[in-house]
Amino acid sequence: MKSQRGLQLIELILVVAILGIVALVVVPRLAATDPAGLDLAAQELADALRFARAEAIRTGQPQGVLVDHDGSQAAYLDIAVYRVDTAASPFGIAALLYHPVDKQPYSRQIVAGSQSRGIGFANAAAPFSFFAVGGPQQHIHFDAYGAPILMQNGTPHRLLSGAVLLSLGQDLRTVSVQPITGRVIVQ
Repeated sequence: MKSQRGLQLIELILVVAILGIVALVVVPRLAATDPAGLDLAAQELADALRFARAEAIRTGQPQGVLVDHDGSQAAYLDIAVYRVDTAASPFGIAALLYHPVDKQPYSRQIVAGSQSRGIGFANAAAPFSFFAVGGPQQHIHFDAYGAPILMQNGTPHRLLSGAVLLSLGQDLRTVSVQPITGRVIVQ
């Protein structure tokens, strides 16, 4: 009788261990296909663009956003909001702005964080194109009127098109900046 009880306890421990292992394997895969994380990442990117635009209007100085779609900007995370150094050629990042809520430098990771497992940038090229500027750019600036521009050699260049694509499996979200008004739209 005693050996029977011991065997049942061992069996119970094995079943719980197997269920635990299955849960560790299955739950992250289920979370990776949840489009709520994709919506959150798109909203965070849109908030960064809107904040830079609002700060440019408030201060009367150009403010910018870096969207590091390919990981080439090692000094910053996926998105960074900054004050533009117009004295530098073609332009420079004078200083990161501070996030309005947590008061930390506004450099955020949106595609590789724990909340964004499986989310990536779907843009093959940089997301912003400007008049008279060779090739797409990772940076976008906003002037004192909130218009999207790129400062180069002290000259503002108007936005032709701007869309950042975020993906999670087959799901896509587009965060676009309207060329004349600077309005940010999440689709």
